[in-house]
Amino acid sequence: MHNKQRLSFFYGKLKKSYLKKLLKEIFKKSKISKKNLITLLIQQLENRLDTILRRTHFAYSLHNARQLIAHKKVYVNGKIMQQSNYILKKGDLITFKNNIHKSLHQNILNSNVWPIPFKQCFVNYKTFSIVITQEYSNCFFSYPFWIDFNSFVNFYKK
Repeated sequence: MHNKQRLSFFYGKLKKSYLKKLLKEIFKKSKISKKNLITLLIQQLENRLDTILRRTHFAYSLHNARQLIAHKKVYVNGKIMQQSNYILKKGDLITFKNNIHKSLHQNILNSNVWPIPFKQCFVNYKTFSIVITQEYSNCFFSYPFWIDFNSFVNFYKK
């Protein structure tokens, strides 16, 4: 129970139904690709649009990232994106409406750590754009809490 809650809250209070659906898809992918289930889960969560906006400091929280997306302020490959759970792929270009550049600038300046994005992104803080250069591959992502992924996965296998 605690593992599920920790992971859900870390990624912005993901709903149980979403996690169940996500793991169902990952079970299928792991059988086809023979990749580790936990690695695939972390990749899916880290390649989400809202997560990338937060990790690159364009949004000060996952809630703020989802708000930007819901209010049609975020473009992926030139198209307005309204799905915060959209999974980004290599080559995707993320841009923003011009009228929120000042707010994005404030988010970047107010971040508690100088914006050092993941190596999977090329971020241009002058033009407020992000290019996904590779899919997330660091399966040894360190969480600020302990989590037993096996019990998390087993909970949703039922």
